[in-house]
Order: sequence, then C-alpha cells, then structure tokens
Amino acid sequence: PARFLNRTRQAGWLPPSLMHRVLTTLSWARKIDRFTMMDSFSLELVNFDTQKMETPDIRGVEYQKGTLLGTEIRAYLLNKWDGLCAYCGKEGREVEHLTPRSRGGTNRISNLVLSCQACNEAKGSRSVDEFLAKRPAVLKRIQAQQRASLHDAAAVNATKTWLVRELRRFGSPVETGSGAQTAFNRAQQGYDKAHWTDAACVGDSGAAVAVHPLQPLLIKSMGRGNRQMCGTDRYGFPA
Repeated sequence: PARFLNRTRQAGWLPPSLMHRVLTTLSWARKIDRFTMMDSFSLELVNFDTQKMETPDIRGVEYQKGTLLGTEIRAYLLNKWDGLCAYCGKEGREVEHLTPRSRGGTNRISNLVLSCQACNEAKGSRSVDEFLAKRPAVLKRIQAQQRASLHDAAAVNATKTWLVRELRRFGSPVETGSGAQTAFNRAQQGYDKAHWTDAACVGDSGAAVAVHPLQPLLIKSMGRGNRQMCGTDRYGFPA
C-alpha cells in the first residue's frame, strides 16, 4: 500500500542537478557585484516570444512595429519545420499562409508554415486543402504538425524562473529577452556566434553593445560535495 505522503516540497522545487546551475550563477553574480559597478541584469528567458507569434496583427504595441516584427515568427517556423518545406521536404525559406490572406487567412502562427519558392508559387492563392487534394498523406501530416501545442515555445525553463526571482533580490533592474531577439541583435551587429557574444546581446540593451576587443572569462564549474546523507564503505555497509 502507498505510504502517507509526509514529505513535502516547496513550491517551484528543483532537482539538485538543476538547482546547482542556479546556485552557481548566483554565486558568480555576487562575486562580480562585489568587485564591479554592476547595475543591471539581462536574462534570456524563453526561446520565442509567444505574444509576437500568437498576435502578429496586433496594433498599438510598440514592439510590434519595430525591427523585430516577424523575426520571432520566422525563427519559430525554422525551428518547428527544421528549415524544410512543409509540402516537398526540400529546403524552405518562404513563410507560407495555409489559407491565403486574400481568402481570409491571418498571420497567426497556426496559419503559417515554411515552403520553398517553387511550392509557394505553385500553391498561389489556393487553400492548402485544394493544393494538396491529391496528396492526402501530406495534408494530414501538415495538419497534425500544425495542431501541435505551442507549449514547447511558451514553457519557461524552471531554472530561469528561479534566476529571475533571485536576481531581483540584488535590487538592480532585470530585463529579459527571447532567444530569437538575441540572435537578431547579434546578426544586426555582425558578431560571430558564441555563447559570450550571445550573452552580451540579450534583451533590448543587447541591440547596441561593443564586445571587441573584450575576452571572455572562462569559468569551470566544479562540484560542491555530496548531498548524500549516508554513504557506504568498500564492503557496502553504511558509513
């Protein structure tokens, strides 16, 4: 029979393997804060900004009209469709409307796929049902993939949620950004892909940063002992 549940965990509990990452980052944040004039934090919170993907037609929101307009959507589609055309499986770079705008289609992510130029031109103003009428298997696959939840994009990494909360305790502003925004900022400034240059390009403040001739400080993360309450000797007896 099941035991009485007498072991409780605090809300937002993290397993030790993940909590270690949070504690290591906070430890270095304290060290840097102690010896530098650090006045803010920038944290990459999610891969994609679902607000930009779900409501791309919205107006009156400043970022919808800025340079990031469409960037989140394109980045998500490249990720979801592996950079391949939804119709033929070849390399695809065109953002394709399943239901054309001329027939009432929207710019919502649920109506968009990737396609190659040839398929884009062949489909024209037809709906996806009409275009794939003789290829029901392809139509079924596309519809199944389109029904897949945005949960993978919306889910916030648990360690980053902890980090945002703990970094705010420093009393300095904490800005957050998405991975697509980081990549956009880095590409706009012509920097090579690297972890430390990505870190410098996070958030709105990462749109204009100078990373050269800086050199990154490489930190090797080490273990902090053993959480095990009771070990064993070489014979397997409790020690």
